[in-house]
Amino acid sequence: MAEGFVLVADQFDQIVSEPGAPVEYERHFKGDVLDLSSEDAARLLAAGSVKHLDADADLGDPEAGTGADTDDSGDAGDGDNSDPDAGGNVAGNEGDGGESDDDGADTGAPVRPKQAALAKDWENYVVALHEFTDGKDGLTRSEAEASTRQDLIARFGAK
Repeated sequence: MAEGFVLVADQFDQIVSEPGAPVEYERHFKGDVLDLSSEDAARLLAAGSVKHLDADADLGDPEAGTGADTDDSGDAGDGDNSDPDAGGNVAGNEGDGGESDDDGADTGAPVRPKQAALAKDWENYVVALHEFTDGKDGLTRSEAEASTRQDLIARFGAK
């Protein structure tokens, strides 16, 4: 078993059953420290789903579980180089299904997430919008976290 990997993907279902037996698995979440077989380690490293534990020194306490209190910047899950201030949405991300090129890519404005994006992405967007407009638009972090995803989409999702 190869040891010392941290999961950077959102989720990984690790098969723990023997070949030929009914499938059993352990579900792991982002930030979990994993012990992997050499085959799984090679496959997940190539996919960018895990990192060597020593490659990311600022993980905090690896025994803390999911790493929920760590920084989730870049949690877009698309492998792109994300801007943490934009909630994983980078101005200039192309091919996002309906976003036009004139939505802030030249001005540095935060890029609106897709409607199907997670609530955290919408929270990050409206907070970045608040900071970008010096408080004229968007919400503070506490206001954004108190709002539902649907409220944020209804208020800030229209073009």
